[in-house]
Amino acid sequence: MRTATVTLLSLLFSCVWSHGVTHGIGRVGNQPVFVLTGDVLEVIFPEKKLLKFRNSIATVSAEITWAERDDEFVGTIHTIGLQAGHYLLHVEGESPIATVFVLDSYEENYRIEIHRNVTDGDALKRRIRLSEKQELDWLIVLGAGSVSEYEAILLESPIPIVFAGASDRDMVVVYGKDAWFVVGRASDPHELVKRRSRLMSSRWSVGIMGEKSWTFLSRSQLVLLVDSPLDYFVGGQSASTKDRFGDVPGIDWRVAEDAVQLNITELSIKAKKSDRIPGRNPVTKE
Repeated sequence: MRTATVTLLSLLFSCVWSHGVTHGIGRVGNQPVFVLTGDVLEVIFPEKKLLKFRNSIATVSAEITWAERDDEFVGTIHTIGLQAGHYLLHVEGESPIATVFVLDSYEENYRIEIHRNVTDGDALKRRIRLSEKQELDWLIVLGAGSVSEYEAILLESPIPIVFAGASDRDMVVVYGKDAWFVVGRASDPHELVKRRSRLMSSRWSVGIMGEKSWTFLSRSQLVLLVDSPLDYFVGGQSASTKDRFGDVPGIDWRVAEDAVQLNITELSIKAKKSDRIPGRNPVTKE
């Protein structure tokens, strides 16, 4: 039986084969996480909480075991009883603390879309229908609103949706061997260094600019572009972005005002329907 742990902590996601401890999840908003059926989730709170999983059909209590550590409580949540699907993990009576995508397996080769400027529920529904028709594996959505606002749509979606919304904070998502970094306006470079170092062994490391310009993130830029450069980066349509980072060696760049599709394989990342900042095209490990 799998005993791998997925840690849901403040702004830090570990691969299912890793471990990590930082601030309690109770201090942050909703976080997305992919797990396999039978994996374990770990949460940290200042006191014990009653947590529940909710999907489009029912709400069930989470099977959780608590242990006290350094004046905090570490909760181990088992997912063995959960069928593959989308769930919101939340403290009873409060907003979701995590969107949990339970999968039977990870795809080695997969296609996703990064979509910007979702402004309302109708736009999100249209994007979901189009993505299903195009047989995409999952979506990353940036735009206005929150998970709570679009809860019903997200839970009923036939494909997983990583909803970054309009959040200013960083978000890190691990899917199988790959790491995805959504960098917010209020990026914390110190936390970014920790998360990046923990995920250096990822097959692919992909960055997504949450804002249209990065003129205010000098230290975070150095972390992801110089200190520990990513393999691939998707930014918003911005002249300043092109001027400042278009010639960074070793990183393939894309700018996308609306949406860009990425095809991820063992050897390459290829983009579709996007304008390109000069660099390698496509990024490849051949």
